[in-house]
Amino acid sequence: MAIETFAALEFFAGSGLVGTGLAPDFKVLWANDNSAKKAKVFRANHPEVEFDPRAIQEVHGSELPSADLAWASFPCQDLSLAGNLSGMRKGTRSGLFWEWVRIVAELEQFGKRPTVLVAENVAGFVVAHKGNQLFPSF
Repeated sequence: MAIETFAALEFFAGSGLVGTGLAPDFKVLWANDNSAKKAKVFRANHPEVEFDPRAIQEVHGSELPSADLAWASFPCQDLSLAGNLSGMRKGTRSGLFWEWVRIVAELEQFGKRPTVLVAENVAGFVVAHKGNQLFPSF
């Protein structure tokens, strides 16, 4: 019996540890990070994966392959208790989360929205300021 392998997109990929952890059940088809140091490590560890070094603001859903999973390990500096707790507003590093949301919406427009979406971050992502960072209307 053959085991199915699922396709994944890895946003804010860093050195590619998420893809490594998801293997062999998931195969990362595309990954991005705009840090030159992280890109070098990612490419050394995952030469078979299409790696996009552009800033997330420059990425568009129309350019990406179809996948079952979209994983975003977006910056935590503005959400972590060890950081400055500036939140997820546009213009903050943690606010890049909203660029990922934009891309997922674009993927949906092209009939390529992944079935599973994972936003990985620190606990402050959902609990800082009583949840008002992520759920401002509650």
